[in-house]
Amino acid sequence: MTEVDSKAKTATPKKRRLPAIPETLLVRRKQTAEQKTKALKASVLARKARLVRKREIFRRAEKYIREHRRKEHQLKRLTLEAKKNGNFYVPAEPRLAFVIRIVG
Repeated sequence: MTEVDSKAKTATPKKRRLPAIPETLLVRRKQTAEQKTKALKASVLARKARLVRKREIFRRAEKYIREHRRKEHQLKRLTLEAKKNGNFYVPAEPRLAFVIRIVG
């Protein structure tokens, strides 16, 4: 070894290079990336939940439509049956009763 080589190795310790981008900026970028992934997952879950809720509402509406059609069909059937027998059919009406209790 020459003197120049030995001096070069001992005299100049390697300096640690600083990152080109500040650490706070790197941390902020990492946090925003995590927030984006969380938001994306949340939106996917919300979309699935909304789809399930929408299907349930549609099924419930179909059930009400079937019930309404069944009642209309029954009303027509009873009216025609009564007419065929020479009678008439009076559809049921809601009845309301007030009960008042007077003490004394």
